[in-house]
Amino acid sequence: MKKYILTLVFATMCLVVSAQVGVGTANPETSLHVVGANATGTTNTPGTLTSTDGITVPIVTTDMTSTSTPGTKISQMVYSNNLASTGYYFWSGSAWNLMGGTTEIEINYGTDTVAIDAQVSAQLDISTSLSNYFIITNGVPSSGYESDPILTLPDPATNAGRIIIIDATNDVGTYAFTDLVGRGGSLLSNREGRCTPESLVKLMSTGTGWSLVTNN
Repeated sequence: MKKYILTLVFATMCLVVSAQVGVGTANPETSLHVVGANATGTTNTPGTLTSTDGITVPIVTTDMTSTSTPGTKISQMVYSNNLASTGYYFWSGSAWNLMGGTTEIEINYGTDTVAIDAQVSAQLDISTSLSNYFIITNGVPSSGYESDPILTLPDPATNAGRIIIIDATNDVGTYAFTDLVGRGGSLLSNREGRCTPESLVKLMSTGTGWSLVTNN
């Protein structure tokens, strides 16, 4: 009888462990639920960061961009500290893919550029252009906030995610934009968003407007 009870208890424990595992919590809500040291309550309310919070995945010295060693399970994850491939990588089933880390993501803006003569008003309308790189020249110094030319951008609603670069690094003019959004997401007036002399402006469409990424 004692042997039967022990077997039953062991089997029950196995079922509990295989259902949901909690680390730092007695109330796991997913298959594996890890909470920080300062989490509180039965609902695992988040707390402040401690030096021991976090999950450590296997660290490898391999260059993950050229390794021939495959993974064994989709979603398998490692961290490479190799200088050529520093970052987190996951196995997709056919290749190791970068998740993050210090490796920068390269954005290709394309090689097709459009030159804009600031003295030709029609060229300031780039709303139908498929190019992503525009070089402005032949501008004149600003004579006042209200007199600066307005650059008409493509419709943001049909260009969500698109990035446009306005290159005025060799120009002395100041230009305003249409459909520019502020930090809060609200549309600015045509005179609030501006490209200053000798600057390089990167804009990205949010779907509702053009957001200023950088203005160098």
